[in-house]
Amino acid sequence: MRVEPFDNILVRKALQAATDREAILQAAQFGKGRIAYDHPIPPSDPHFWEGSREAVPSYDVERAKSFLYEAGYPGGLDLTLYTSTSAGTMVEMAVAFKKSAADGN
Repeated sequence: MRVEPFDNILVRKALQAATDREAILQAAQFGKGRIAYDHPIPPSDPHFWEGSREAVPSYDVERAKSFLYEAGYPGGLDLTLYTSTSAGTMVEMAVAFKKSAADGN
């Protein structure tokens, strides 16, 4: 959040709106599991923050584009996505995210 362009909350909101969580769940977990609250701590963990139970941002390509436009990126944003094979399905998650984010660019 301190490095450009992620220091702009509108860019972060655009990435949230450009994330098709259902597609990622299907690609990486074959639909097994559930959508998270945009952080890695599950509700069963004592460190889970109850305030995060707010609605998970919906996949909305037009909203993502609007956020990017407002953030000063009217033509979209070119980012590099890094992943790893150190844990199962990380590559599948990255590929699914890349596709959904590209649709919102």
